[in-house]
Amino acid sequence: MPDDWEHFEIIRVIEDDSKKKLCAIRIFKNADSTPRPIIELPEMEQVYFPYEIIKCFDNVKDAHDFAEKQGITNIEY
Repeated sequence: MPDDWEHFEIIRVIEDDSKKKLCAIRIFKNADSTPRPIIELPEMEQVYFPYEIIKCFDNVKDAHDFAEKQGITNIEY
């Protein structure tokens, strides 16, 4: 990923209202005035990032197919 990135997409399991959902999410490098949840990505130099959910999936196959189609390579099921 380039140093000058503004946002990128990943797939993660997100806990929302005590339910776990498999989702494609957009990670933002910097917070803006839009209220967003925060996710921890320990593999990055900056550890916490605001994000928005792009799409949720019913199963791993759907998530995998979406990731392949969209070119998303940062995936954790």
